[in-house]
Amino acid sequence: MLVERLQSLIREVKTKLDEANVYQAQCLLQKAAKDYPCAETFNNLGVFYAFEGRYDRKENRYNAFFRAERLLKRALRKSFLPSAELALGYLYFARKRYKNAVCCYQRAYCKNRDFPTAYNVALSYYKMRKYHQAAIWATKALEKGTEAEQLEATILKLFSSQDLKAPECQRDIERVMNIDDMFLLEDKFVLTYLRGDMQAAQGQIALLLDKCCLEAPVMAMVFDCLLSQNLVCDANSALERRIKELHDYDYNVNSEIHRLQKAFSRESYRKRLIASYRYDHPAIFQYYYLE
Repeated sequence: MLVERLQSLIREVKTKLDEANVYQAQCLLQKAAKDYPCAETFNNLGVFYAFEGRYDRKENRYNAFFRAERLLKRALRKSFLPSAELALGYLYFARKRYKNAVCCYQRAYCKNRDFPTAYNVALSYYKMRKYHQAAIWATKALEKGTEAEQLEATILKLFSSQDLKAPECQRDIERVMNIDDMFLLEDKFVLTYLRGDMQAAQGQIALLLDKCCLEAPVMAMVFDCLLSQNLVCDANSALERRIKELHDYDYNVNSEIHRLQKAFSRESYRKRLIASYRYDHPAIFQYYYLE
């Protein structure tokens, strides 16, 4: 009887969400958690709060991470639910509590050995600068993913590598380079620069500057690549171009412009900026409502 009621409820909730009636969906989940206090109903309301937020009667949205965390932990005290672990992992990752995220994702992986979970473990380790563990989990993700997913895992594995000149890394880099995708322009340039191929990196800069809005660490790589080959005028042109782009933004850009100018003129600062670079990719969203 309870199973049938939950199945009917989740179908109704999904219908409300498809119709953008999020407040009504929230009310249904709240009522279910009150009337049927079990692991599944706590999971469902926690997942809703984590990914949809909390709404009042005027449908104003509020951050509900802490409510979601309490509900998901309450669900897990009643039963082991991979769904609750995955949602908790997302909450911790979003709040940069990567150690907690790893624990949640790894527990979920024990039950569901899929690509997104392995990838999120690898990404969490990378954010913690535990690159060896990140590479191990990126390899596990590679074994589970589709062709497109394997590319994502390969790039993360490369950024987790401590030796991009190793033969295996060279093969993986060439594979990435051979993929025609504008969204990979920055990753391709950074990988080429980090493996020390300055001439090849230089050949990518014109298109990179034309298509991408680069943050200071990547611009520092651009400067370093050009200046290492005595292309001072090209480096100066790249600086002026980026400053012009920044002036088109609405917010105060003076501090960012100052960082770029320092990166151009001071090698020690440029090296520090380059060392601060981190591959910035979001965790893969994983959540589902239990029937």
